[in-house]
Amino acid sequence: MTDPFITYAQRLREWNQKINLVSPETISQLESRHIQDCQQLIPHLPKAPTRILDLGSGAGLPGLILAIGAPQHHITMVESDSRKCAFLQTVIQDLGLTNTRVMNLRLEA
Repeated sequence: MTDPFITYAQRLREWNQKINLVSPETISQLESRHIQDCQQLIPHLPKAPTRILDLGSGAGLPGLILAIGAPQHHITMVESDSRKCAFLQTVIQDLGLTNTRVMNLRLEA
């Protein structure tokens, strides 16, 4: 079974060629600069299941990383760009993340 963080990174690199998910200048540092940075949040989350809201989710940082690393929590990601929502939905489906959902909304809504 493939590490879900590796699958996430692969999908992000594929989609980043089509839509701007992360800066082209930082894509080569995806694991160290983005993924590991978000993983630092996991030990600070409550132990008991809780709801987490990620506003302006973009590439799923930190929402998808938290969903993978802390599956007891329920993650809702809000993103206004439908292309980025499609990316998020694809990763959620590929990884079978049942604790995560995406809402294609503007924050003002």
